[in-house]
Amino acid sequence: MKKLILSLVIITMLTGCVSVPVKQEEITTVSVSETSDINENTEQLEYKSNGNGTCIVTGMGTYTDSRLVIPSRNPDGEIVVSVGEKAFGWNSDITSVEIPSSVKTIGFQAFDGCENLIDVYLPEGIEFIGDASFAECPIAEIDIPESVKSIGDGAFMYCENLAGISIPETVEEIGNLAFFETSFWREYPEDFVVVGNGVLINYKGSSKEVTIPDNVKYISQSFGYMEYRNSVVEKIIVPETVEGYGEYAFAGCNNLKEIILPDNMKYLPDNAFYSCCSLEEIIIPDEVESIGESAFDGCELLESIVIPKGVTEMGATVFNHTDNITVYCEAESKPQGWDDEWDTIYSEDGNKKVDVIWGYKGD
Repeated sequence: MKKLILSLVIITMLTGCVSVPVKQEEITTVSVSETSDINENTEQLEYKSNGNGTCIVTGMGTYTDSRLVIPSRNPDGEIVVSVGEKAFGWNSDITSVEIPSSVKTIGFQAFDGCENLIDVYLPEGIEFIGDASFAECPIAEIDIPESVKSIGDGAFMYCENLAGISIPETVEEIGNLAFFETSFWREYPEDFVVVGNGVLINYKGSSKEVTIPDNVKYISQSFGYMEYRNSVVEKIIVPETVEGYGEYAFAGCNNLKEIILPDNMKYLPDNAFYSCCSLEEIIIPDEVESIGESAFDGCELLESIVIPKGVTEMGATVFNHTDNITVYCEAESKPQGWDDEWDTIYSEDGNKKVDVIWGYKGD
């Protein structure tokens, strides 16, 4: 199951802190200048030049020290601005990592599966922590710098020992399953796990009807697949304080029958209600302008839906794998911004189209 969930993530891929306290004194933090003489073989790392005076560190090369210290410049004097995709993934020798402040991004699976990686130092300057970048590492605590704006899908997924996490309010977006199956995830003291700048990353409760707290500004994938279990939630009420939604925000809620969306909602993300097979009714607010690809894919019990006139963008196969749905469109004809396959349903017996009524004026 662990590998299946991780594969799904890979495929689909502010001064105060909301955190489980991190014991700062136990974290070894050494600046780049201080570590310049600790690992003389940093020049043995592999790099890829960007051709503009900067470069990406791409692998171990002949580097042998278990304490990985990435320099701020490569041997040619180019500034290291990124840790490359899968650069150090699945390396069993690395026990600690120090990244220089010159680095802005940590790439996809950069340290994924480093089974002995315990200590990670992330300096101010990093802006993006990539998908599955530290997945399945035995890290016990992590301090996210205030410079970080986004944490990718599954970034610390299956870091089972990870209990101490400090996430500043500057973090505006946290990807799906970013902290899935960490100690932090499992032991968070409240039903709603809200971190960073009001990012909801998990619902741990058992209530059938839930109202999203007013302090939530962004909903990541929080109710369905994030739990990889059958969600008990049957009704969700979303307040107007919510400003953004991640892909698969409500996906996999197989018992969800009803959701009340806020009047100020502007868009439905891709796969928003994917596989919500019990969803029976939903009212799309008039302010919605965009509906993402496969937003209602697998909503088998959804028999009708009204698309407001203000929806100018529509992704492909929005109603794929629905059975007998009728779509009532307030627009007189298909808007230019709608995908040509927005109403396509794929089937082994041949593709078909959903039933559409244009120019709907209401009852």
